Parts: sequence; C-alpha cells; structure tokens
Amino acid sequence: MTHCIYVLDNTVENLETIKDSFDPDLYDVHCFSSGSQYLEHLNENKPDLVLLDVCQDGMTGFEVCSEMMKKKKNRDIPVLFISDEDSVNDILKGFEVGGRDYVTRPIRPQMLRAKVDAMIKALAEKKSLESKVKNAKKSAFQAMEDSNQIGQIVRFMDNSTSIKNHEELADVIFDVMNSLNLAVKIMFHTSDGPVYFSLDETEDDTDKELLISSRETLEERLQYSTRFVCTDDRITTSQENVSVLIVDPSNDETERGRLRDLLGSLTNAFEMRAVYLAQSIAKDRRKELVSNMLRLTFDSVGHIESTFRRYEKTTTSVMEELTLGMQDCLSQLSLTEQQEKLLLSHVDKSMSQFSSLYSESSVIDSSFSQIIEGLKEFSNHT
Repeated sequence: MTHCIYVLDNTVENLETIKDSFDPDLYDVHCFSSGSQYLEHLNENKPDLVLLDVCQDGMTGFEVCSEMMKKKKNRDIPVLFISDEDSVNDILKGFEVGGRDYVTRPIRPQMLRAKVDAMIKALAEKKSLESKVKNAKKSAFQAMEDSNQIGQIVRFMDNSTSIKNHEELADVIFDVMNSLNLAVKIMFHTSDGPVYFSLDETEDDTDKELLISSRETLEERLQYSTRFVCTDDRITTSQENVSVLIVDPSNDETERGRLRDLLGSLTNAFEMRAVYLAQSIAKDRRKELVSNMLRLTFDSVGHIESTFRRYEKTTTSVMEELTLGMQDCLSQLSLTEQQEKLLLSHVDKSMSQFSSLYSESSVIDSSFSQIIEGLKEFSNHT
C-alpha cells in the first residue's frame, strides 16, 4: 500500500532531500513550494500525512496549518512540522495550530521515516477503532431504535460529546435522568479521588458512603453477576469510573426490573464518557507538563550558556592581567626584594580572582538540578 505525503517547502534542495528520504514504491510524495499552491491541491485531495516547513515566504507553515484545519475534513490529517532550530516557541506554536510532531534540520532520513510511519500507523488504528465503534453502535441500536430508553442513551451520547470536565458530564447525566423522572446522585472515581454531584442541596453522607461502597465492592459483586445494590429507597450501581444512585425508586418489582435494565445500559454509556474524560484530562496534564518542562529546560540551558560565557570572559581578563604583571616584573634582569613582592602580589591577586570563578559552578549545578527534578516530575506523570 502506497502512502500519499504532501511536503511544503520553498527551497528546492530541501524538497529533494525530503523526497529522496522515502522509497517511491511505498510513499507517493508530492512537493509544493508555496502555501497557496498546497492549499489548492488540498481542497481536492486528502493525503495521509503532510510535512510543513515552519519558515515560508508569504504564509508561514503555522499559518498554512491553521488555514488547513478550518475545514473539518482536514483535521484528522497528521501534520509534521520541519524547523531549522529546536525552538520551544516553534514547538508549542506547532501544537497549538494542530501539529502532531516536528523534526529539525539537518534531515535524518531514518528518523523522518520512523516518525512518519508512526503517525500514519496511529491514524490508521484510530480510524479502524472509530469504524468498529460506529458499526457496534449501529448494530446495537438498530434492533431497538424505537425504544425510549435507547433514545435516552443516544441523547446522552450526543449531548456529552464536547464535555470538558466532570461538572459538565454530571449536568448531562442529570438532564437525561430528570427526563425519565429519576432523582439521582453521582460519583466519579478519578485519579484525584472521588468527585460527588447531587441536585439535592442538603449533604447526605450516607449516600456518599453508598456510592463509595458500590465502587469498592464492584469486583466482588461481578463474581456473582450482581451489578446492583438495592434497598427499599435506593438502587446503586457502579463501574470503574462512575457510580450512580437512584433515590426513591418505584416499589413495583416489575418497574424495578425495568429500571435496573435501563440503569445498566445508561451506566455503560456514562462509563464510556467518564473514561474518555479521564483520558482527555490526563492528556491535557501531560501536555502542560511537557510545555513546562520544555520551558524550564530551555531557560536553564540558556542560563548555563550565559554563565559559561561570563566565565570565559573573566578568565581571559585574569590571564591577561597576570601575564602583563609578570612581564613588568621580569623585564628587569635582577630582582630586588621589592620586585619579588610586587610579582607575588600580582600572582596572589590573580589566583584570588581564579578562586572566585569556581563559585560560579554552584549556579550551573542549580540549573542542572532544576532540569533533573523537572524530568523526574514529568516521568512520574507519564
């Protein structure tokens, strides 16, 4: 299977270098020298991946990417930026406008191909998973499309596609359950601990304990194929990431059976969204950590660079002064006591200045320590 790749760079030599990096039997590489030309072709075709040079005459690579992402059909195309320098600002800007990764010149063909292959593979796996999910949902809902209960699940899934936090997810769940005339309380089980939501303004520790207990005993109950904890005035069920409590359910056993069936289906839908939300939050946190780590690294390295420059300049000055002092003293053939003292005075002064330079090493050590600690923190969250 041949993969179609678009490359945008206004330098012929760069385009040739990139194109030569790929086997023509495996990759169909199309080269463009201007952003407008590239966007025109993109209107009629859809490549598997694009490589955009950051520095362009006219539209920059970032501007081209922003324009490209305005169209929904282009948003799943992986974008790999090419930069002449490893600039943190360029990297962050690339992520902001929709880029997935970046490479720096000089181009290393093996590394470039590895990144391209990884991005194309990830996209293919994502599309395959989306196709499977779509087909599974279609099959599941086809036989029950006239059911009001299934309609509520569809409504929930549609209304929860753009949730950004647990409060928004809770609001959608409350909306669906209220439409079924059910009073509920919700608890999300997150990496930061349980998060409780209720429309009842009065605090009820008993209900909180029921929701926590439902989650803690989930594995034990699943061994006996029992997903629900039922009392006269409460029905509680739980998944890995969400627990739901129904307040004052019907006393009719038939109605309760239907309610358990509905609650089981709805809770599965709630769990899907809770998992998606947890992954989204974790992704945002990792992205923030990466951004902070990059900033810290570049700031620290810049400080180290300036410290070494200052060290070099001072060392040169000290050496020149020492040399001149000794030349003045040795220019005389016979050294008197006074001349010896003068020579020693110059030597002592210069050595003292050399000694002070070593204190600069503590600044360098501190900068490296910041980098190491930052990397440790990043490692603990990935």
